[in-house]
Amino acid sequence: MYADDIVVFANGAQKSIRKLMQVLKLYESWSGQFLSKEKSAIYFSRKILLHRKASLLRTTGFVEGTFPFKYLGVPIVDGRLRTNDFGELLGKINKKIAGWKMKMLSAGGRTILL
Repeated sequence: MYADDIVVFANGAQKSIRKLMQVLKLYESWSGQFLSKEKSAIYFSRKILLHRKASLLRTTGFVEGTFPFKYLGVPIVDGRLRTNDFGELLGKINKKIAGWKMKMLSAGGRTILL
């Protein structure tokens, strides 16, 4: 959960999804905030049957999302994470560290480095 975003993991049983949707409706009534079903997505395991997918999509009103996707900058994949899944995140971290290194060098040190 972060700000106005939330990721919910569920087993996909029809009863569980109905209960989840009831909780979300209750949240809407208590908070006055409304779920944007057009911006909400449901992500399925590779092993789920097509008729089961269709049923869950009808029950929730959400669109089907595709893997991989990012949540708070971290890749979410179906299966095991691989080294290349972190390429963009590692690039951002390296860029941040490089900026810190430059701030720590004196003016003379930066001149020598150049």
